[in-house]
Amino acid sequence: MGVINSLSADKEPKKVIFTGVKKHLTLRNALIAVLIFLSYLIFSDLIKTVLFVAILVPAGTFSIKLTRIIPNANLEVIAPCAFFIGYLFGWPAGVFYGVILGAYMWATYYSISQFVMLHLLLNGVAAFLGFFLESHGMAFAGAYYLGLIIRDGLFFVLGAMMGNPMENTIQTLSSVFTHLILLPTFMIILYNIAVLF
Repeated sequence: MGVINSLSADKEPKKVIFTGVKKHLTLRNALIAVLIFLSYLIFSDLIKTVLFVAILVPAGTFSIKLTRIIPNANLEVIAPCAFFIGYLFGWPAGVFYGVILGAYMWATYYSISQFVMLHLLLNGVAAFLGFFLESHGMAFAGAYYLGLIIRDGLFFVLGAMMGNPMENTIQTLSSVFTHLILLPTFMIILYNIAVLF
């Protein structure tokens, strides 16, 4: 008798769970699920772009804060992120992140100056280089290195025309260290995550 009661007690929760799931399996819910799935298929690039921009804005803002704290260093990560977004989602998305949102990120810790304007210009260049190299079939890792070498070379040349050569050299070297030594592994991992979805 006790065994029969325990068996029937075990069956009851399963029946309740199945009834709870069955209650939600309606035509209306199935249509909503199909609409969400179709929306994802149609707007997946837009959704991914917004998601990655939302993730990368705090990283860019934090890097500007570090650049502000450490004198004569250039530890910003906005240019590599603009390159990444330009490579994956096209140059307009990369320019929006690097120039428009980049101006906001820089303005949180710096006043707008020639130095900041140079960074914003080169963020746009990095975004366009990402799009250009991807459209010519270059793999992300090689394109990243080539694009950031061109960007940092332009930073050195244009920065030398703007001001103190010693300060410009230190900033360029710290930028090269950040972009080409510290960040490539992280950016390649981020790219591999992005292409999975």
